[in-house]
Amino acid sequence: MEHVSRNVQVSAEYARQRTGRAHPINSGEALPPRGGLWFNVRVNKFQMVPDDCYVRWRITNTGAVAMALKKGRGGFECPTEGNRRWEELEYRGVHMAEAFIIRRGDDRLVGFSEPFYVVIR
Repeated sequence: MEHVSRNVQVSAEYARQRTGRAHPINSGEALPPRGGLWFNVRVNKFQMVPDDCYVRWRITNTGAVAMALKKGRGGFECPTEGNRRWEELEYRGVHMAEAFIIRRGDDRLVGFSEPFYVVIR
């Protein structure tokens, strides 16, 4: 069986709007339910995703309102721009973003990240 790398990191930047100025946040940081986050992915801390691979994101909302509205999600989603993913901050609760790196030639998973947690207050 081929090795799947866990040396994939997700980082995030908060912005009041998608095209606005953004500043880095830490996993687990509490944010207001407005604006959004740009999620970024790197390999070995600083390397870009290899050209022969693509990224899929899994965004999971765990708050009661998100669940009641059937917005818990948890499926795989395409990046918004390049390999980055934009997510609006709407629902209170703890949410997470995970990145999965897949080889284009055979659609095999070659790497994935630990969850990046966001607390919406």
